[in-house]
Amino acid sequence: MRNEEIKSELSALRADVLALAEARKQSEPPAAIQEEADGEPEDDSEAAAEHEGFMGHVQELVAEIREMALAELQADADEIKEEYDRIADRVRKIEHAVSGPTGSGSSLSKLAGVSPVVELAVHALKSKHGKK
Repeated sequence: MRNEEIKSELSALRADVLALAEARKQSEPPAAIQEEADGEPEDDSEAAAEHEGFMGHVQELVAEIREMALAELQADADEIKEEYDRIADRVRKIEHAVSGPTGSGSSLSKLAGVSPVVELAVHALKSKHGKK
């Protein structure tokens, strides 16, 4: 899941929370709303149970978002590790290729193996620049 998908999920979850809050307000009788505005709760146990249910749903949504974010971070970390491993493998191959002609053993024999390539490169550069 990428950032756009996470943003989409967050927007959907936010809309769900707002819809639940609106549904809660609409389900309360007008007198109960006025009592809450006056600071006098309608029925403490009923209001507390309703609030706990609402908060429980919000906590579930938050936990789901957290799990999604952690899964995305883990996927990114795995991708970075794989890229690091590919780069490290390429570096090892380059080191091996470079150490082959210039590594241990007779320098002249190693350079003799590379000299045809060097001669072709020099000739190509001279031809490109018009100098022979």
